[in-house]
Amino acid sequence: ANEMGKENSGFLTLAVVLEYYQEEEQVAISTVIFDVHCIEKYHIDIENKEFIKKFASEEIYKLSRRARTVLSVVQSEGIKGLSAETPVIVFEEILLGENDTPQFYCKHRLNALKYRFSLERKAPF
Repeated sequence: ANEMGKENSGFLTLAVVLEYYQEEEQVAISTVIFDVHCIEKYHIDIENKEFIKKFASEEIYKLSRRARTVLSVVQSEGIKGLSAETPVIVFEEILLGENDTPQFYCKHRLNALKYRFSLERKAPF
């Protein structure tokens, strides 16, 4: 609730869980949460599972102006079949809309043994 700018936990939300596989092995899982106002604003048909999956994995980024993202690495968190020692990359994002209002909350958990990221820094340091 706090991540979405709500002071209490008594508001309606829709949570979508997306699982990603490489062959039979789960390599990532994402949880996307949006509140009832987004459901109404974007005319989301909560009975249409395929539409909701596409909306949660693609459309939310098109509808957002920017994101606040936190990156961390933890041990096996929420991915099926991983040992407790396996590192997991966690991206937590709050996607912001007009007037920097929080619209969507996303938590992506990726098997760190299956992903590689590179960062470029601009000079001067």
